[in-house]
Amino acid sequence: MSVRVFLLSFFVLFYAVQAYSSFTFSGKKHLVNGCKIFSLSGTQIKRTPGEFCQFLDNGDFLSMSSKTLKYITKTGEVKWSVENQLFHHQMNLSTDRRRVLALGSTEKEIQGRSFRVDQFYVIDISNGEILHKVDSDDLMKKSDVNPTTLGPGFPKNLFKAIEEYSHFNSFYEIPKLNVAKKIHSALQPGNFIVNSIGLGILIVDSKFEKILLKQKLDQSFLHHVHDVQVTERGTLIAFNNLNATKDLLVFSSVVELDSLSFKTLREFKAEPASLFFSHHCGGVQDLGSGLVLFSHNYAGVFIYNFISKKMVYSNFKVFLDGERILPAQQIKIENLDSFLKNNTSTVF
Repeated sequence: MSVRVFLLSFFVLFYAVQAYSSFTFSGKKHLVNGCKIFSLSGTQIKRTPGEFCQFLDNGDFLSMSSKTLKYITKTGEVKWSVENQLFHHQMNLSTDRRRVLALGSTEKEIQGRSFRVDQFYVIDISNGEILHKVDSDDLMKKSDVNPTTLGPGFPKNLFKAIEEYSHFNSFYEIPKLNVAKKIHSALQPGNFIVNSIGLGILIVDSKFEKILLKQKLDQSFLHHVHDVQVTERGTLIAFNNLNATKDLLVFSSVVELDSLSFKTLREFKAEPASLFFSHHCGGVQDLGSGLVLFSHNYAGVFIYNFISKKMVYSNFKVFLDGERILPAQQIKIENLDSFLKNNTSTVF
């Protein structure tokens, strides 16, 4: 490569990075990977303790590790905390940002067999009061839903049980909807949508008492799916980890689904499809205007435009820790200007 070509390539890359520094998507300009905040250019801005975090406008934040979920003030004070045998996969906020949604674990003996059982937590953000704490087996029994047991699951040293009664990996509240066509009656604001490998997508009522809808995706082998959410359009989006071509080459895709038929409305996959595959993890986020953000387990975070059918953004730096590449469960794009303005402590 000539010096002239090298310099030209360098300046193109430099100005592209500078453009991302001031660019936004739907008003959002910060990437969040666990408890790390990045600019769109991939520069790490802030890092707080924990494995999964939610950042609040007042400068406080929620921090979840495998054993503890804490509310930490901008001065470093722990306002409240909740303990569990294993918190896992993700932590989200309710649509009004007043409640915390988290997935935990317990061990149970069910019909003579020992299982790791998922738990659903809904917690009041103001004081740490547990509004709902529901074991997945109890929820399924109430609604006559049979489990899809798996094993082995999480690291054996954490549990005596080898089998899992379920493997839930996402948990969201259904937002207010602005729909132009008929949708499934279970998709009501305030209800919850949860997803488990093998078992399927479940819609649960707002009191966490009954399963209103259960659906596996035909588009996915053994319903190997992550990060299922309801969009404001009344559709569902998901990261489909495991599909296969006619030649039996595995691939992953990002799908938007009709809530009545569960047929695919829109899908992103590579060309050829097998070039994009993430067997584990995977995150999605609807940005409106045809834009969807999605993240691979370790190979990058992307924004795709379904209307123009073009990739409009990609970044791999959010996975880097020095020279190591660290896997990620989900990556989101947010606007954290208020949090960063109010959390100026050098402690974090």
